[in-house]
Amino acid sequence: MSLLTTFFHYYQKWGVEDLIGRSVRTDDAMGKSETFIRRFWAPDYGDVLKRLREPLDEESRAVVDKVLRRHQYVYTHNVMKHSEIYDDQERRNRRILRRELPAMGAQLRLPPHLTEASVFYYHHGFRHTTLPKEWPARFAGRVILDIGAAVGDSAFVFERFYEASEIHSFEPQARRMEYLRGVVSEHGLRKVRLEQSALGPESGFGDDAVCVLKF
Repeated sequence: MSLLTTFFHYYQKWGVEDLIGRSVRTDDAMGKSETFIRRFWAPDYGDVLKRLREPLDEESRAVVDKVLRRHQYVYTHNVMKHSEIYDDQERRNRRILRRELPAMGAQLRLPPHLTEASVFYYHHGFRHTTLPKEWPARFAGRVILDIGAAVGDSAFVFERFYEASEIHSFEPQARRMEYLRGVVSEHGLRKVRLEQSALGPESGFGDDAVCVLKF
């Protein structure tokens, strides 16, 4: 299956847009792009990129190349033109998101900076892609692992729109787990099973005595 082209989580946070299609680069955007650029200058970059692209189909390779070009553009521009970052469909989607995303997050009483388009609008890539419309039915009777459940947004979407038998949400942070329990209770998410732990290669305890389950 092709890589899923849902990169809007990054672009949501790239700064305040003006009315003529530009954004001012934020520190968050600069930090993410700088990470890519540092990797670009690493001696083994060519080999790593080749190994990444070789097993992919042409559509997926194009997605990888698009992401890399965008980060290079962001790294070198304080004011970014949307015409240089997004294609026509993405610009149309952004207009929809500005109109609809706040209401989606309001369902869980999330502040704007925690309301992610990649979750609420794109369902982690299962919507607004080339996947067939009957794709959600493939979850019927299956178990979904929601690893890094955070504020419960993914669990909420999985239960509302997909047909899984159970959703196991793993979250190690106590404060977020408390919020998660409230989301599950308030919205009647009967399929969600909460697990206050992280997942890793070995069982034990991580930072701040977080329980780690072998996965």
